[in-house]
Amino acid sequence: LPLLKGRIAEAEALASGKAPATQSGAPDIAAMVKRLEARMKDNPDDVQGWSMLGRSYAALGETGRAVDAYGRAMKLAPNDLEIVQSYAVMLYEAARAQDPRAKVPADALSLMHKVLEKDPKSVDALFLAGQAAAEAGNKEGAKALWSRLLEQLEPGSPDHGDMKRMIDAL
Repeated sequence: LPLLKGRIAEAEALASGKAPATQSGAPDIAAMVKRLEARMKDNPDDVQGWSMLGRSYAALGETGRAVDAYGRAMKLAPNDLEIVQSYAVMLYEAARAQDPRAKVPADALSLMHKVLEKDPKSVDALFLAGQAAAEAGNKEGAKALWSRLLEQLEPGSPDHGDMKRMIDAL
């Protein structure tokens, strides 16, 4: 997901003409991030800027910095479900970057439950809440959450197959 969000941010920047290109013609993400960092120093209350910076850091694999940027965005817009969800995902990604066997952090799980209250079909929230349930040994809870997620995935897609295997392994 963070990689996909990063690619979307790259495409948006390229389409807007705001991303400088490298010699290969690909957008120079590092230069774009530096400009965005400078802009955020002048506009620290720019929610969308912090969110974009979080996506950019995630695309660069800088999970700690992505967590910080999304945290700033979430403080400014605590009811923006997309930002809350992105922050929670990055908390999980940062934990996994430190330890590939890390469990879903409690703060990320709490945020995902907040997302599910308002958007019961949130793919990321269903996945992480199910992951946390499985990690806690709550197989029925994990199966219920992941089954709701499975219903939203395209039958025959790799994601559908992966989710089905995860449910069957419970």
